[in-house]
Amino acid sequence: MRMGSGAEPAEIAKLFSENMEWKIAGDTGVLPWIGQKSGRAAIIDFVNDSRAIIERISFEAHDILAGDYRAVILVR
Repeated sequence: MRMGSGAEPAEIAKLFSENMEWKIAGDTGVLPWIGQKSGRAAIIDFVNDSRAIIERISFEAHDILAGDYRAVILVR
């Protein structure tokens, strides 16, 4: 997966719709990616922020649930 391979954030973002809506529930003051964002910039921000904050030991997508207009990706 590109997240674990060190791919450039913009390359990862190209895999997502330009109209993507990012919604992660929680306290927006805890982590920079919590909250509501939109567009590929949300993915670029997530990749950059998570790389700066988290030591990746593994990143595995276990389930992808997709419909016509939305998708949920479950990772560990």
